[in-house]
Amino acid sequence: MISVKINDLREKELPKVGLIQLKDAETDKLKWVDTDSDSVRHDYAKHFHKSNEKINEIFKSCAMDSIDLNTGEDYIKPLINFFKKRK
Repeated sequence: MISVKINDLREKELPKVGLIQLKDAETDKLKWVDTDSDSVRHDYAKHFHKSNEKINEIFKSCAMDSIDLNTGEDYIKPLINFFKKRK
């Protein structure tokens, strides 16, 4: 079994767009977030990377290979390279 993780740049980095209101999908609570804040953007990126590391650890513990792809980028080369390495 092979995992194919498809990431979007917006999941990795919070764009600088000023003050925005976000809604928690689980609690329906609204929260204002200053996306111009370096610390907010740093925490956002840090959370993504920690989550991604946890997912990779789970795949490794299951002896499952994983391919990381990004939206907006060519997916053919990474797939070909992955299967060449596996060969």
